[in-house]
Amino acid sequence: MAYMIRAPWAAFVGGYSTSFFLQYLDVALLSRYSFEEVDLKKSETSPAITLESFLPRIKWAISLLVNFRFIDTSQSLKNIPQFSNGNPAYIPSRKRFLCETADTAAVSYLVLDLLTSTGDPEMSSKYLSLANIPFFNRLATISGIEILICLSATICLGISMNYVQGGIYSIMGFFSVLFGISSPKSWPPFYGHLLQASSLRKFLGFILSDLYELDPKAPLTRYLRLVIIFLLSGLMHLCIDIASGIPLQDSGAFNFFLVQIVGILMEDAFSKIRQALFNPDNHQSLAKRLFGCVRVLTFLSWSVPVYLYPMLSRSGPEHSTIPFSIVNKLRHGTW
Repeated sequence: MAYMIRAPWAAFVGGYSTSFFLQYLDVALLSRYSFEEVDLKKSETSPAITLESFLPRIKWAISLLVNFRFIDTSQSLKNIPQFSNGNPAYIPSRKRFLCETADTAAVSYLVLDLLTSTGDPEMSSKYLSLANIPFFNRLATISGIEILICLSATICLGISMNYVQGGIYSIMGFFSVLFGISSPKSWPPFYGHLLQASSLRKFLGFILSDLYELDPKAPLTRYLRLVIIFLLSGLMHLCIDIASGIPLQDSGAFNFFLVQIVGILMEDAFSKIRQALFNPDNHQSLAKRLFGCVRVLTFLSWSVPVYLYPMLSRSGPEHSTIPFSIVNKLRHGTW
């Protein structure tokens, strides 16, 4: 897409095109969802389509295509965040949902604007380049400043991904509910609470909801599905990198997701050893959750550069995620 100047926009097209294609393969070809059998049973017949039923069918098809977590179906994913932790049965009214999602989209835009406007291109080129990706063979030359910048870049990546995905999710939910394609019940919060990410598996489960579906009682099946999930994720993000103009040889998407598999396997192994030696209780105190979050952040700070730095090397002032900057206009007094 040579005509698409902004790399993030091209990445969105590549990423969501791949996501919707895989979703279509699932609902249309594998599960064979039927308009007449919304409980996910396979349809053996193809009833005649009338003019009166055409619009409801279109709405149903769109609602199914954007329902990546299969909410309110027999295949709904587990551990989906709730609208209210205090009242699990709470579902906002249509008016309240539209107001809240509009606010979320606006806040997401402003946060992304702030992150984009406060970047330092000179520091990025010095510390966040492709040459800075190797870690162990550069231990003697890595400075404390570089480690802090890498840590900050990892946190900023997490924040930006949260607001990019959360903002797009809110926009999709807003228009789906506005036009009567789906109800607020189909659009619960995109992410859960941050302190719940006290392990690598739980943190990545926020991004890859399928991780919650892995059966701990079937180790072989569990880890086979784990590998498949991350291979598909790596493939999708490889498409995103290619769409945004990153050369195939520079893309670290596959490497990043394969490393996460190793991280989860190591985490599970250490957990079993710890339980066998010390028999700890399963109660997760605040201190334990905070320590777990620090451990996850440390692992990601080491593994993220191979995925993040090629994207940063492709970025520039003209490659902002947002179409125009409110922060820059206020800063330069052009408003």
